[in-house]
Amino acid sequence: MMEWLSEDPKRGQVALTFIAIGITAILIWLGVILLGRKKLLITMAVAFAWLLLAAIAIPSFIPARNGAYRNACINNLKEIREAKASWAKAEHKLPTDTPTEVDLYGTFGTNGILRHKFVCPRGGKYTIGPAGENPTCSLADKGHKLE
Repeated sequence: MMEWLSEDPKRGQVALTFIAIGITAILIWLGVILLGRKKLLITMAVAFAWLLLAAIAIPSFIPARNGAYRNACINNLKEIREAKASWAKAEHKLPTDTPTEVDLYGTFGTNGILRHKFVCPRGGKYTIGPAGENPTCSLADKGHKLE
C-alpha cells in the first residue's frame, strides 16, 4: 500500500485527504446521534480539531524515500554524462562514439574518469550510450531519467 502512495505523492495526499474528510463526516454524524443537536457545537469543534491534525499529519505519511532515490539516480546519470563529455573531449571522439566502462571507470578503480561505478539506488541498470546522448536508467518510466 505504501508503494502505491509513494509512487505518486499527489495521489497519496488526495487519498489520505478523502479518508480524513470521511472520518470527519462520521465523527459529526456520530456526535449528532449520540449527543443530540444541542451539543452540535462540541461535535463540530472536535471534527475541526480532527481535520486540523489530519492536515498537519498527512504530508508526513507520504514517504519521501522514492523521491530521494529518483534524485540520487538522476545525479548519477548527470555524473556519467559529464564523464562521457570529458572522455569525448580528451580522446577527440565524435558524439556517436560510445565509451566503454573501462574508459569511464578504468581498471580496478584506477585510470578512469570516474572514481567508482555508479549504481541506481532502486536497483535499475545504467546504459552508458553514445557520447552525444544522455545515459539512461532501466527505471526511466519511474522518473529516473535526465530531461
